[in-house]
Amino acid sequence: MKTLLVVTLFTAVAMPLSAGKLHGVGPQRVYATWPVSPVRRGAATVAFLLTGVLLAALYERWALATGRWAYDAHMPVVFGIGASPLAQWVVLPSLELMILTRLLLARQRRVHLALNPI
Repeated sequence: MKTLLVVTLFTAVAMPLSAGKLHGVGPQRVYATWPVSPVRRGAATVAFLLTGVLLAALYERWALATGRWAYDAHMPVVFGIGASPLAQWVVLPSLELMILTRLLLARQRRVHLALNPI
């Protein structure tokens, strides 16, 4: 349960940091549209994924050093971090971005159709 909480918190922190702005701050609500922006999509996606992997690596190193958990002898290790947790930190945020991109594109289509009726 604690791991799920940490994963959720890291994702919640990594998304606004890599987007370069905090969401919902100030008098005007700011929408994160970088996943569908042709100009910023590539760099922001790389920043988002690298931020998540960096935070995961730091957390894994800390957890191993403090004895919160240990890897089995059969666990493949990459740079001192378990391959399974590392893959999790690449696969899950990538899936989140795919889902977010689809939702944002659908929203953009609805707004476009509402503003430009046929």
